Amino acid sequence: MTRLLLVATVCLAIPTLAISQNSPPRPKAIDFESLGKLVVGTGLKTETGQGVYKVTYPGDDGWFVEVWLSKSSPVVLVTFPCQGLPAGKTDPAPLLQLLAQNGRMDGTYFGYNDKTKNFYLETAIQSDGLTAEKLKAELERLQKLAIKTAEQWDTSKWPMEKK
Repeated sequence: MTRLLLVATVCLAIPTLAISQNSPPRPKAIDFESLGKLVVGTGLKTETGQGVYKVTYPGDDGWFVEVWLSKSSPVVLVTFPCQGLPAGKTDPAPLLQLLAQNGRMDGTYFGYNDKTKNFYLETAIQSDGLTAEKLKAELERLQKLAIKTAEQWDTSKWPMEKK
């Protein structure tokens, strides 16, 4: 009886072992301090804030991004704050053009923060295997997208709706 119980236990364990060996490894999450080392490693001007790193792009335009960790997954989020929604009623056409860009930017999307009333451009980067060089490349890609899409998010160029 003991031998039969041992054989049954082994037979039940084999599929479990096979499944666990075939499962992809879980991505490794990084902590805020490790993210800071990556951000500083990009060589860009960096400031530390409450749970976020502010990275300023070179140049006189004052453009910056905020780099932070997702609370729900091992992902680094990079947010480029665009501009606020203009006061008064705006023509909806520019907003629709802005939203139409979301499917065309390879994992980067526009969003709107209801608290600050600002638009933002955001991308998510897997933290597992992230290096300072990869992060810098993503920051540069986001900057190029911001420049390319400025006509859509620069609300100073939006027409006001006629009364």
